[in-house]
Amino acid sequence: MPNGSHRFSGENQEINDLALMFQINYQAVSDYKSKIIKQIREGHEVPEEFLFMTFDEVEIQFTKLLREIENSFCLNLIASIEARFRMDYIVRATDRLRDQLSREFRNIYREYEEKVGLEELILEKWKIHYPEIKSYISAYIGALKYRHWLAHGRYWKPKLGRNYDAISVFPICEGVIENVSFCV
Repeated sequence: MPNGSHRFSGENQEINDLALMFQINYQAVSDYKSKIIKQIREGHEVPEEFLFMTFDEVEIQFTKLLREIENSFCLNLIASIEARFRMDYIVRATDRLRDQLSREFRNIYREYEEKVGLEELILEKWKIHYPEIKSYISAYIGALKYRHWLAHGRYWKPKLGRNYDAISVFPICEGVIENVSFCV
C-alpha cells in the first residue's frame, strides 16, 4: 500500500460529489427559469437582467446557462479522473509497489518525474499492462479531447468523433473508477 507521504492537496474531487453538485445547480437554475417566466407571464416585476426580454430570449439565456453548468460539470468530471491517474502514477513511481506497472512507472519517473504526459505515457502503460480495461481507458481518452476543448477556451471546432454531455461523460468516468485498480 502507498506510504501516504505524498503531498497531495486533498482537494481532488469525487465523481459522485460532482454529480450531486451538478444536479443541485441544474435544478436551481431550472427552478429560477420557471420563476422568471411566470413573473413575465403574469406581468410581475422581474430582475433587471430580464427586463424587456421576450419569452424566447429568456429561454435562450437559460439554455446557454444550463449548457455552461453542464460543460463545467463535464470538465470537472474528466479532470477528476485525470487527477486519479496522476496521483496513482506518483504513488506507484515513488513507493515500492512490486507490480509491473509500478516498476515501469518508476523508470518513467526517473526521466520525467511528475511532468509526464497523461495520454502518451500513463494511459498507454495502463492499456499495455491491463488490456482488460483498455476499452474504459480508450473511452476516457476520447473524452479528454472534449476536456481539452473546454479547458482551452473552445476557440476551434473540435473533431471529437461523438457528442459529449453529462449523460455520456459521467458513465465514461464511472467506468474508469469502477474498473481501474487505482492504488490511491
